[in-house]
Amino acid sequence: MCFKGVQYIANQNKLVLYNASGQMLYGTQTVSGKKYYFNKVTGALQQTGQVYLQGHWYLLNSYSKPLTGFQYISSQKKTNRTIGLFLL
Repeated sequence: MCFKGVQYIANQNKLVLYNASGQMLYGTQTVSGKKYYFNKVTGALQQTGQVYLQGHWYLLNSYSKPLTGFQYISSQKKTNRTIGLFLL
């Protein structure tokens, strides 16, 4: 099976990016017109807060780890529920 696009690797709790050939991408990459940094060793997305990638919202903590469940977003003064990783 060949993965492409943004993928969540559950057993490593990280978001990564694959090209059309199924190769993991590293460093600065452009996704949907925006630039993101993927760790040069692990391929993990290195960002915090809310991230919109390929039609889905992700909420990442200060270690760039995806969060699930009810999460309070202080800058918006609201609580969002995340299922899987997607903000609802």
